[in-house]
Amino acid sequence: MRKIKLLHLVASLFAFKVIKDINGNEYVVYNDSHINKIESTVEDKTAFEAVENHVHIFGNIKKSDFEDACFIGEKIGEALFSSLKQAFPERNFIVFVSVSDEIIIRFHQKWENEPVYYDVNANYGKGHMLFAFE
Repeated sequence: MRKIKLLHLVASLFAFKVIKDINGNEYVVYNDSHINKIESTVEDKTAFEAVENHVHIFGNIKKSDFEDACFIGEKIGEALFSSLKQAFPERNFIVFVSVSDEIIIRFHQKWENEPVYYDVNANYGKGHMLFAFE
């Protein structure tokens, strides 16, 4: 990935918009999401936001770079969580950063009566790290 494209991708992690479903539920998504409104009922609000708000930062991480990738992923996750809390102080979010041979970041609101997207206590195996910020 070209450096400028990567920097653009990282910068776009901090721009959001709110969209509604037909029941008036408000979802926070990345500003560059192609979805502007939801013309149906969303059965699993957590999954909807977590899937819509997932970004592959970069891949092909070598085992020798895993520790550095974890540091970078953790810092981006902290910054994203802080940015969400600043933009939407009345809402509760959880940000996940998954590091393996790639870094994937995603977030969702903590919806009433719905579990979070990932089980933060699960063992995802050697060579995989999951960070959660809430």
